[in-house]
Amino acid sequence: MGKEEGRIFQALPIGNPQNCISQTRVPLHDSSNINATDTHAPLTNNTISIANQPRDGCSQQHLGRRVRGQRPPAEVLLKMHSVGICGSDVHYWQHGRIGDFVLQEPMVLGHEAAGTVCAVGTSVTHLVPGDRVAIEPGVPRENDEFCKNGRYNLSPSIFFCATPPDHGSLCRYYTHSASFCYKLPDNVSYEEGALVEPLSVGIHACRRAGVSLGSYVFICGAGPIGLVCLLVAKGMGAAKVVITDLSSERLAKARELGADFVLLSGAGSEAEASLGGPQDMARRVAECLGGTPPDISIECTGAEACVQASIYATRSGGVLVLVGMGPKLMTLPILNAAVREVDIRGVFRYCNTWPMAIAMLASRHVDVQPLVTHRFPLSSALEAFENVKIPRLLKSGPADVKGRHKPQHLKAPLAQIHIPGLVCHRLCLTQVLKLVRHAVIARVMLVISVPLSRTDGLNFKVFFFGSQLPVSKSCLKAKDVQPISQEPLVLF
Repeated sequence: MGKEEGRIFQALPIGNPQNCISQTRVPLHDSSNINATDTHAPLTNNTISIANQPRDGCSQQHLGRRVRGQRPPAEVLLKMHSVGICGSDVHYWQHGRIGDFVLQEPMVLGHEAAGTVCAVGTSVTHLVPGDRVAIEPGVPRENDEFCKNGRYNLSPSIFFCATPPDHGSLCRYYTHSASFCYKLPDNVSYEEGALVEPLSVGIHACRRAGVSLGSYVFICGAGPIGLVCLLVAKGMGAAKVVITDLSSERLAKARELGADFVLLSGAGSEAEASLGGPQDMARRVAECLGGTPPDISIECTGAEACVQASIYATRSGGVLVLVGMGPKLMTLPILNAAVREVDIRGVFRYCNTWPMAIAMLASRHVDVQPLVTHRFPLSSALEAFENVKIPRLLKSGPADVKGRHKPQHLKAPLAQIHIPGLVCHRLCLTQVLKLVRHAVIARVMLVISVPLSRTDGLNFKVFFFGSQLPVSKSCLKAKDVQPISQEPLVLF
């Protein structure tokens, strides 16, 4: 999954693709008369793809078409039904790269997917046309040492949907290895089938962490990945789970999904200082658990302060797993972890998780439906990607758009803040930028009036984008920062 934000929407055949011309600027042709089971038919495939040609800070994105070639004997042709938009899809769209994976040519997005088998290759025996399947996006290209010991996710040559140069599954028809298509029971929907992918991240993380009956677990981050880790930890028998996040809305969702304790975290150096920083967060986590540190910490944000807090929070002899993808380099209290024998383990995607995830869904041991908030047809894929930028959304997915959230124009500031001039000039640029970054994450906009001299203060207004949620007090707790006014204001 990579980054934490995402949606799920249904990829339905477009009866008249010409209807999409005005919004996509791509001339599509009607292909509804093509027989999907004809192995010689030049299947026209409507896809959502991006090219690394930045425009206004984002790569160009369009709904286009591709022609499918001959199907290999060990693969199946799938008619896609539900495909999720992961944070990694959005990152490729906005930045054209993730780490060392850089777009060199247009690439089809999507890797959280479920669909129906239309045709099978000559060597496929366990699937037949009509089977409903969930798709595991990572397929080993060779039988290397990692595949032999069952950790094929670590294979350097692995094929992975929507990771350059490999195309993804956000399209009408898709060809995939039959061995990595898993039948869905009748009581598991296509949407749930698509959510097997993020659920697998949670399963792999909890397996790596050793979650078992009676475990005390701390999860840092209540985005989609943090929430599936919560679901899986509870499903594996965790006695108590504490979860933290910057967003009150996400924490409310975590509480709904079974979290025993939720903690609103602070961000920005001044706010952290007022709270005591990562060590104070560790103390608060232990307090939730009756003074006992958690056996296991699952870090899902990738933020340096959160990784630090997770190390401090984990009990001596415990385990910390790193799920979130953060910067290449960060400052961590390694000595603290070493002398207390805290095991720090990495988590990269998943392996051997689809059967367990599907069994959890079929038995109703885990319910992922609350993660689905919005649904879009393939023809509205561009709109779905625009909506994915709204932080309050989790997953959105079948044809009719339901409950779309469109923020209204800002009406008035929630608070006006004044930092005295001398204090302002003691703040380094990094501290100010961290405060601004926290404001963005918390759906707050700062309108800053830059001081002209040492005696001029730093004035800024706080605008709130959420619904009936106060600005996190930690955002306003910077030393010597005095709110001019702070009256609750509902903008919606």
